[in-house]
Amino acid sequence: MEEKERDLERIEQYLNDQLSAEERTAVEHRLSEDKDFLALKEDFVALKEGIEQAGRNALRHTMDSWEKDLGNPLEEPKGEQRSLGSSLIMRWAAVFLVGVVSVVAWYFGANQSHKRLYNNYFEVYANVVLPNTRSNETLTKEEQAFLAYDNEDYERAVQLFNQILEAEQKEYVLFYSAQAHMVLNEHAEAIEHLQDVLRRQGLLVSQARWYLALCYLHTKETEKAKEQLKVLAEGDSSYSERANELLQEM
Repeated sequence: MEEKERDLERIEQYLNDQLSAEERTAVEHRLSEDKDFLALKEDFVALKEGIEQAGRNALRHTMDSWEKDLGNPLEEPKGEQRSLGSSLIMRWAAVFLVGVVSVVAWYFGANQSHKRLYNNYFEVYANVVLPNTRSNETLTKEEQAFLAYDNEDYERAVQLFNQILEAEQKEYVLFYSAQAHMVLNEHAEAIEHLQDVLRRQGLLVSQARWYLALCYLHTKETEKAKEQLKVLAEGDSSYSERANELLQEM
């Protein structure tokens, strides 16, 4: 995902109050320090408000014109009868405009629906590989990575996981690195790692498939998400019930 796209998504999450307190503080700090980021936020707000207001104004104007042109349908027409073609044009104009406003509303609503479902179902996977690491010990690279993961220092965890993966592509390291990427809103990287886990057909297939479906949901690749969820729903893993529930909500 491009940096600007990530920034826009984070701004939208901020405006829709979908961030944790820590994430919100980080965004506000960046808005106060980064002029380009602030300008991007202001452009986004202006665009969203402009689309919504333009739709409302245009619809109101067209409906007023339509009412003026058609008059009160209970009254007898006075003077020269209006052109049937003119009335039809006004009718179709109003229908068209309602459609435009509906599409805009659908666009923003669909985005919110994807995010709502993702937020409802995403929960970072617990560290069951090295869960009892202590910071005062002499630690291996893996222990350092999982300690950072447990401490919710996901940027540090990703750095360490990547160093491990450069030496050996371990299935569980790929999986937990994907988890950290998801928390950091780096879903393209998470998808790549989870796809690699699935290709290996090891012990984490069901888990990888579930989180891959959530990644596709977040990136609005609905059909890909459904494809993964259907496989889970038809299986007998611990994710079958949740996959079926999520499919019903999509």
